[in-house]
Amino acid sequence: MSMRSYRSSLICAPLIWFEGEFRENVLVRVDESGKIAQIGTDLSPNDGETTVVLENQALLPGFINTHSHAFHRFLRGRSFIGQQAATTFWAWRDNMYALVDNIEWDTLKEYCTAVFSEMLSAGITTVGEFHYVHHGKGRFDLDSAVLEAAKEAGIRITLIQALYQRGGFASPPLAPAQERFVSSFDDFVKSVEHLDSIAHDRATIAVAAHSLRAVDETTTQRLWEYARATNRPFHIHLEEQPKEIEDCIASTGQSPSQWLLGMGVDGGWGFMKSPKEKIKSAEFYYQSDSRARNIHPSGADGFHDQGGRTHLGVSVYRSYNFNIYLKNHKLNHKHEDICVTPLDWYLGDGVPSVDESTPICLGTDCNNRISLLEEMRWAAFTQMAKHNSRAVAALSAVRLVEAATVTGAASLGLSNVTGKLAKGYAFDFLTIDLASPLLKDCPPSQLLDSIVFSLDNREIVQVGVDGDVRYERK
Repeated sequence: MSMRSYRSSLICAPLIWFEGEFRENVLVRVDESGKIAQIGTDLSPNDGETTVVLENQALLPGFINTHSHAFHRFLRGRSFIGQQAATTFWAWRDNMYALVDNIEWDTLKEYCTAVFSEMLSAGITTVGEFHYVHHGKGRFDLDSAVLEAAKEAGIRITLIQALYQRGGFASPPLAPAQERFVSSFDDFVKSVEHLDSIAHDRATIAVAAHSLRAVDETTTQRLWEYARATNRPFHIHLEEQPKEIEDCIASTGQSPSQWLLGMGVDGGWGFMKSPKEKIKSAEFYYQSDSRARNIHPSGADGFHDQGGRTHLGVSVYRSYNFNIYLKNHKLNHKHEDICVTPLDWYLGDGVPSVDESTPICLGTDCNNRISLLEEMRWAAFTQMAKHNSRAVAALSAVRLVEAATVTGAASLGLSNVTGKLAKGYAFDFLTIDLASPLLKDCPPSQLLDSIVFSLDNREIVQVGVDGDVRYERK
């Protein structure tokens, strides 16, 4: 339930992030549906319209969290970092499986509601929830718990419904918890269509192959074709760990990224060559080997979602040593979207290499720490440390905020819905406390740099979705 609403209001703030900079004297008119009807400097109140003055606050678009596993947050306190039990990702995964081994609908909803509410307090107004824990007492009955949790918290959600079919490339016996994940392709598609029918106004449904270790090659291609036919974003974990690469090579003779590229044009991943497909984003995580090269085409100038163009989103969540593998590949004007979740290096993963022409977006993944501001810093600082330079990949404050807003929206298929303060977009927003001692004597021209590299969640004053305030600092 909203605390209050700015619908049918004219919003005033000392500084508003508009068209790539903080500007004074900008006003935002929000209509009765929570969308931005007008924004600019030449607005005046309409008869009967409420004027809202956000004193000592800077207004920005809400952050977009492109990859989350909400229930992982309840492993906090069980990192075992510095102990023998924390030696590998796989040891951590065993603890995660134990968390959901007997999970039921009410528990999952409680978990997700708490996490989504915490995200709102961090300025996150949209979440891409990568969901694979499907079965509780019944088949796919847990899926609706995630949607209900998002509705209750008031966050916008893209539920990334993930297909899971096996326990590894060699199809080893499933762990008990994995039984809650698995399904046939046909049953999975039925679950997606059911989710479409029950999704609330702020919910959309994407699809994912959990990973190549969990979904065989033929079915991964089939799922991509389904995503393309139904105009859905497609996501996948790719090369999360060295063992995954080794197992894939043993099984197929290729690394996962090599296999995806080798699927061919006719009926395969040939969508990468066409500007006319309607899918909004396909998102991949990966680590490539020593032959890795830049993934984006030369001359790429950003991630855009206009005119029905195809966008291959390449998400790098867990990467330990690579300079991205997929080079050009006749992608024409295509713009790859590399999703970097630096705090998932909490699991002992490494640092990807990106450059200034590679658009990125951000996610909180295991949710041990929920802060897109901190994700931005880690994205920059780890690149600086990796390359011993303070000028890597043009990771300025402006670029990092774009990663947390515009590019994030594109990766979830929401480019025309949210991610910016512009006419026709949802009024999804956050405000920053300009009276904070951390911003003392900070001029507007330096404000964004200070926000990204100096502030924390505690400087966030208000957060809203569709014009409704969902979080307000006490």
